[in-house]
Parts: sequence; C-alpha cells; structure tokens
Amino acid sequence: MSIAGKAIGVKKLLILLVVVYLAALPFLFAVKRERPQLSFNHLEMYDDINALMQVEFRFRKLLDAVNEYRLSQTESAREDILFHQEILEIRTQDGPAKEWDTKDLPRGGSLTVVESLPQMVDLIGSDVKHYLASGEPELGRGLADKIQAYLFEFNSELIFLSEYSNQAARRQEINLVGNVQRDFNLLFAINVIMIAALSLFAYVLTTKERKLTERSKEVVASEEKSAAKTKYLASMSHEIRTPMQGIIGLSQILASSDLKPDQKKNVGLIATSASTLLAIINDILDIAKIEAGRMELAPSPIDFRQTVEETIQLCSSISKERDVELSFSFSPNLPDSIHADGTRLKQVLLNLCSNAIKFSAEQMSGKKGAVKVTFAAHEPGRAYFEVSDNGIGMSREVVERLFSPYTQASADTSARFGGTGLGLTISKQIVELMSGRIHVQSEPGVGSTFSVDIPIKEIATHQHKTDLKHQAVIGYFADDKEAANLSGHIKVANGVYQAAQSYEDVIDLLHTFEVPPVVLLQQPVSQDLLDNMIRITDIHPQVHFILLSAANALGLALPDNCTVLDTKPLLPSSLLEALQNSGRTEARGVPGDAADEEAPKQAVARNRILLAEDNQINQMVLRTQLNRMGYDVDIVSDGEQGLQKWLSAGYDLILSDCNMPVMNGIEFARKVRQTESEEGRAEIPIIALTADAFEEQKVECLQAGMNDFLIKPTSIEELGDKLEFWLRKGAPQSKNMPLMN
Repeated sequence: MSIAGKAIGVKKLLILLVVVYLAALPFLFAVKRERPQLSFNHLEMYDDINALMQVEFRFRKLLDAVNEYRLSQTESAREDILFHQEILEIRTQDGPAKEWDTKDLPRGGSLTVVESLPQMVDLIGSDVKHYLASGEPELGRGLADKIQAYLFEFNSELIFLSEYSNQAARRQEINLVGNVQRDFNLLFAINVIMIAALSLFAYVLTTKERKLTERSKEVVASEEKSAAKTKYLASMSHEIRTPMQGIIGLSQILASSDLKPDQKKNVGLIATSASTLLAIINDILDIAKIEAGRMELAPSPIDFRQTVEETIQLCSSISKERDVELSFSFSPNLPDSIHADGTRLKQVLLNLCSNAIKFSAEQMSGKKGAVKVTFAAHEPGRAYFEVSDNGIGMSREVVERLFSPYTQASADTSARFGGTGLGLTISKQIVELMSGRIHVQSEPGVGSTFSVDIPIKEIATHQHKTDLKHQAVIGYFADDKEAANLSGHIKVANGVYQAAQSYEDVIDLLHTFEVPPVVLLQQPVSQDLLDNMIRITDIHPQVHFILLSAANALGLALPDNCTVLDTKPLLPSSLLEALQNSGRTEARGVPGDAADEEAPKQAVARNRILLAEDNQINQMVLRTQLNRMGYDVDIVSDGEQGLQKWLSAGYDLILSDCNMPVMNGIEFARKVRQTESEEGRAEIPIIALTADAFEEQKVECLQAGMNDFLIKPTSIEELGDKLEFWLRKGAPQSKNMPLMN
C-alpha cells in the first residue's frame, strides 16, 4: 500500500469512530437505573386498592339492602341482598390480598382485615341466608351491625394502603429523577473524555500524516534516484560492452590465425582477461537490477538434467585448470523437463561451483582440492542441490554477512582470490525469486557447503530421451551410493541392470546372457583390474567394458574392448551415451576429450547479410567473423541507410545494432516490418545486436518485430549458431515466435 493510501485509511478510521460514537449516544441513556427497593410494584398496588374499593362499595350496598329489608320486608330488597352478596363472593373468590407481601409496610401497619376478607364474606353470607330464612328482627339488626363494624375497620386499612402507595410512588419518582441526573453527569463526563480523545487522535493523525508525507517524498526521491542509477548503469553497460565486442572478437580472430606459441598464449590471456571483465560487468548489472527491484524471472520449458550438466561441464574445465577434483551426482528421481528460468538456474549453480573451486583446499594447502555437486529429490515438487568443498571455510561472523553485497571473508581473501563479492548476493536473490531457500554451513579449515532448495514444476514433454532398449548392464562398483545413482539412470533409460559383488559374479552373470552385456566397472585401477578384464575377455570375447575412473587411468594399457569415462565429473548423459555406443568400434578415452575447439562451420551457400552497426571497430570485427563463416556482408552505419539498402537489394538476414544515430535499430525493424506488410514481402529474419543487457531492451526488440537478439560482446560460436538457426528456419510465421534457447 502506498503512503497516500495509508493516510486516507487513517482518515476513514477517524470518521468511523465519530459515526460510531454518535450512533451510541441514544444507548448511553439506557444505563440501568436503580429501582425502589419494594417487594411489590406500586402500580399493581393501585389495581388491588381499586378492587378493594369496589368491595367496600358492594359492602355498603349490601348494608343498605339489609336495612331496607328490615324496614319494608319487600321482595325487591330481598333480591338486592342476594345480588350484592353474590357479587361480593365473586369479587373475593381470588382475594387480591392473597399474593401481597407485607414485610415492607411501615411499623404499626397491618392488613388483618383485608386479609380476612374472604372469610368475612363467607361469614356474612351465612348470616344473610339465616336472616332471610327466619326474618327475625334481632338477626337483621345483628347482621347490619356486623357489616357496619367490618366496613369501619376495612375502610381504615384501605385508607392506610392508599397513603402508603402514594408515598412509594413519590419515592420511586425521586429515585428516577436522581438516576436521570446521574445519567446526565455520566454523559457529560463521557463527552469530555471523548472530546479529549478525539483532540489527541487528531493531533497524532496530523503528526503521522506529516511524517507520511515526508516519507512519501523520500520514497519518490529514492525511486527517482534508483531509476537514474539504473539508467546510468544501462548507459555505462552499453559503453563498456561495445568496446568489449571489439576486444573479444579480435582476440578470437587472432587466436584462429597462424601465430607463434608465445603469441597464442598472449592472445589467450587477453581473452581470459576480457571474459573476467565481462563477468564483473554482468554482476554489477545484476546488483543494479536487484537494488532497483527490476530483476525478474523468465520461466520456460527446459531440460532439467541437460541444463545442469551444461553448467557442470563449464565448471569442469575451470576445475581442471586449477587441478581440483569435481564430482557430480544427479538423482534419477528428478524430472527430465521442468518449467523454470534455465539461465538464472545456471547462474546460481555456476556462482556456487566457481566459488567452491576458487576456495578449494588446493589454494590453501598441499592437499588435493575437491568439490562435490549433488542434486537430490527429497520430496515431490522440489529440487535440492548442494555444493560442498574442502576449502578454507568461514567463521560464523563471516557467514552472517556473507550474502551482503561486496562482502568477502577478509581483505586478504579478496587480494588472494579476487572477485567482487557480488555472486552470492545475486544467487540468494535469484533463489528467493524462485520461492526457494539457500543455506550455508562452514567451518574454518574444513570447508563449506551451500544448500539450495527450490520448488520445481514438472511438465510433460515429447523430446527424445535416451533409450537403451532393454540393454543389459552388469555393474561392479566400489561405491554403493554411486552404484545406486547410476543404476537408477540406467533403469530410467529402459536398461536392465544387474549388480555384481566380485569379478566371479561378473563371470557368472555373463553366462546368463546370450548376448554379452556391458560390464560397468568402478574399481581402483590396478594390475589386478587389468588381469581380470583380460580373463573375462578370454571367456567372453564379445564383452565390452566401461571403466569409470579418473583421467590418470588413460595412460594405462587397457584392452581394446574398454571405454574409459572420467568420473571427475561423470555426467549421466555421458554414461548413457557410452552404453548406447558400446557395440561400436571406437577409440579408448573420454568422449569429447580430444578436442581442440572446432572452427565455425562454413556456410553451405553464401547467404547475404545486412549488418547495421555504427562502431567502426565492431564493423571490422563482425565483417571478418561473418566472412570466415562464409557469408557475404554489406555494412551500414544507421537504420536509415539500412532501410534504403534493404529496399534496393535482396538479403537473407538482417543483423542490427539497437543504438545508432539518425535511426536506431528498433525503428529500423518497425519500418522493415511495416514495409513488408504494405508490399506483401516475405518476412526477413532480424537479429538484434545490443550492448543493453536489461530485460526492457529485449522486450522492445521483440515488440518491434525482431526475431532474436544477441548481447554484446558475443562469441563467434554463438553468432554462428544464431545465424545458422534463423537462415535454416527462414522467416517465422509470427512476430511473437519464441526465441531460440
């Protein structure tokens, strides 16, 4: 979230608090008020008093009817007595005084008469019946006196209850008024506290907003500074890579010339120095991308094992130059094809391997330097690899700051071994971009182990895989782990593997096959080994041996039916290729070991190439390289000249620089594609030749209609491969065609 967004969020929070407070105000009046401490409600008392007053009224009517009957003895008076008596019995049937609680009445108060109402009604009722039945005057006078006396007592208690009820009501009203006053005081206090809190919150908000504004300005300034730095580095990259193209190109041209041995050596030193300088430039550019947050991955389908083996082969040449043993193990349980950024994966592995070789024990003591690279499959969907060495090691303090830019163990380390200290920082960033983890364990004087754990996405592929077609292999290994790993690769390649524990086991297993299988030996090279190979050959003349051994075994007098594979390192693909070729007649030795670099292949037909390049030295270098590859070349210095030249003559391919005066290579490509579309011409392959190594430049090239790109400085081999690919393929069907890997 941006800083402005955070400020808006804080303002919304303030508004929300005010709204909640205003909405809660009505509920503040609902504070529980203290009720009068009475055991019955005064309103209910009023209802009961009203009922008692009705009873009193009915008693008076009954008294009047009795007196009238005494005087007149009429039938209507008799009926009035019975009527009022019946009404009294009905009204006192559930007597209102039955549920009263008199414990809270004032001292001296009593409800004796009221509570005896039902009994009194029953008593008077029986007297009424007796009087009406006999008609005696004395009974009538006694009944009237009894009713009169009860009415007096009843009326006294009724007046007492009425006064007490009125007093209770007044007390409750006073309590309610007190509660309202207390609620008002509470509300006033809450308002004071709320105003103080809002004032404090407003002050904090203002201060925070001011700080956020200042921080926003700092971030914008930092981003502008980072963008300017990135732009400057991109410009410097272009300015450095352009002359590097001339240095590396001329050194390759000189290396292929007829030179004296000391001259060849000097040219080789020039090429090595140029390559070292180029590696430093690449590291600085990667750090610039990381600091600017612009390093991104470009995942695509890759052959996992092939990608790793290509890196190991490159490291192998470095380790042999430094006399360091490099061993390699790749689990057969890892997938063949995955979706990943192969270039960045190679970069991480190359950084870790080259560091391990550089700091191996050979550099510090007389013991042999050794580096081991292991790829394992600990769980599905993840790949784990580690690079370990027996080198100088590091202390805990050095390990803690190891992945910081420009950091090395010490100034002495930097002076003795060289390097910028950027490789591990870049590797860590790449691994984290892959959602992986990198870890290091090290001990001074013992060595270091770098572990990388990354998620991988396996994909289905229709690429050709090595198929041994059920070829039988007998293996006799001194190392059980190596045996398990290599036998796994043989089985995955559709081979049949049988393990032997001795030379006698090898002979016994050979008897079980009609066609002798390949015997895979990983045993110490000795006279005993040679004698047993000869003995087995005498018994089974058709047998073929593959000996896994270090390079020093190549000088021994081995049988003709034996192929030696160098185990420092041993690539699974080399083993599978040797097994496939085991039935053919070929010279002993490590495949590919002979080889001085072959010269670039001559073009079968002299294709015409239009080169757009403004740097005169690069013009000369590229013309010489292209001519040696057998191509005819026309050179222009800018895109406008290139467009005119292309319109006036037929070319098979355009090789164009991107940064040129008048019209740059991007605009040149757009004009060519536009003209092809308007005139219905066939699309010509266009390859960008740029010194800008940033991803934006590559995307811009593709969007302009270019088919591929090369980053300066480029080797003659890489240039030849690109040209051969696109000249053989011809114009693509779509401008968005994927690039050649």
